[in-house]
Amino acid sequence: NLEIKKINDEKKAALAAQFAAEATLRRVHAAQKDDEMPPIEAIITPLEAELKLARLE
Repeated sequence: NLEIKKINDEKKAALAAQFAAEATLRRVHAAQKDDEMPPIEAIITPLEAELKLARLE
């Protein structure tokens, strides 16, 4: 049971990281279409926040 819980937690964390990375890529692509790249902090900060929230769940 403990192993199953560990695997489920790892899977959940991996999915959260994947969703956060995909959202970041969407922001980067949208910014590139505008020909105006925002500062890297504007892209990384939301990603870090999403990952922190996922870890707390």
